[in-house]
Amino acid sequence: MRAFTGILVVAAITGCGGSEPFSPSQDDPDLRLSIQLNVSGDPSTGPATFGTTLDGEMWRDIIAGDNRFGAISGLRVLALAPLSPRASWCTPIGQTEHRAMFRKDGLTTVTFNVDCPPLVGTGTLTVYPHVSAVGSNTPVRVGFVRMNGPAVATSILVLTDQPTDVTLPVGVYGIGMERVRTCTLIEAMARSRNSIRAVVREGVSATVSAVSPC
Repeated sequence: MRAFTGILVVAAITGCGGSEPFSPSQDDPDLRLSIQLNVSGDPSTGPATFGTTLDGEMWRDIIAGDNRFGAISGLRVLALAPLSPRASWCTPIGQTEHRAMFRKDGLTTVTFNVDCPPLVGTGTLTVYPHVSAVGSNTPVRVGFVRMNGPAVATSILVLTDQPTDVTLPVGVYGIGMERVRTCTLIEAMARSRNSIRAVVREGVSATVSAVSPC
C-alpha cells in the first residue's frame, strides 16, 4: 500500500479562536454587545465558526447570525480574525475592523460580512514536486484531498522538478506526496509542520510547490 505524506482529511471545518460562540436570549440585560455575522453564498462550504480579535488579541468565536456577549467598555478595536487556512475558501466583505467607544449602558452592534462561494466548477492547480532524496524527472505520486464540502480524493503520477497542471473541482485541498524512502524522525517532524494547502477556484490558476525530504 502506498503511503502519502501531508494529506489531511477533515470531517468538519472549524474556524480559529479558542472559545465557543454564545447566543442566548436577546432580552438578557447583561449582554450589551451584539456581533452580527452575515455569511453569503453557501455557508456549508466554510467553517462553522469564525474568530474575532479584541485590541489585537484573539477573543471569541462567532457563528452566522446574532452573537451576544457581555459588555466591553472604553475605546476598543473589535475585528474579524484572519481566516485560517482551512477557512480560506471564504472571503471577508467590507469592513473587518471596528474602532469605537464601547459603552456598558446600551447595546452596541457590530456587523461583519463573509462570502463563502458554492463549490461549483473546476480550476487548475500547477504542482511543482521536489523530493530531496531523488533527482529530477523521477516519477512520484501526488495526492489531493478536498477539505471543505463533499469529499474529493484523487492522486496523479508526476515527475519531480517538473510543473504539472491538474484540473480539480473547486475547494480547499490538502496535498501530499508518496514517500520515496523512509523518513528519519527529524525529517518527519519537519514535514508535519509544513502541511501543504491550496485553494482551487474556477477560472483562476494557482501554483503550489510540494517539497518532501523523503
